[in-house]
Amino acid sequence: MSEVTPDRLDRIERILEQTASRLDQVAELSQQTAQLAQQTAQQQQQLASRFDSLVSETQRLFNRLGEEQSRTSAAVESLSDAVTRLTRNAEADRANFLQKAEADQVRWAQTQAEIRQIWEYLLGQQRGNGRGES
Repeated sequence: MSEVTPDRLDRIERILEQTASRLDQVAELSQQTAQLAQQTAQQQQQLASRFDSLVSETQRLFNRLGEEQSRTSAAVESLSDAVTRLTRNAEADRANFLQKAEADQVRWAQTQAEIRQIWEYLLGQQRGNGRGES
């Protein structure tokens, strides 16, 4: 066996001190790592909770949007039907108006002809009375 010298003992003691110091550093880093892991886990939990809320709110909004779209589609269909009915009614009213206008023009022309005949008759009567005819 070799003899243990004081220099060698000093060197072993320094190595042991360095090892202990490094172990203390590793322990401190390990503790910091554990704290960071815990903080990360908490942040992940908060993020997951926010994500769940976001998914829930998004689903609610999509459902509401679907309902609104259904109501809007029904309203548009109803308006379309109303416009179609109004258009048909307006076309029928226009046709009736044109028909009545034509009939009124015919009656007016007939009335004018009758008035002209009466007027000519009266003029003829007046001319006949002016000559002494009875």
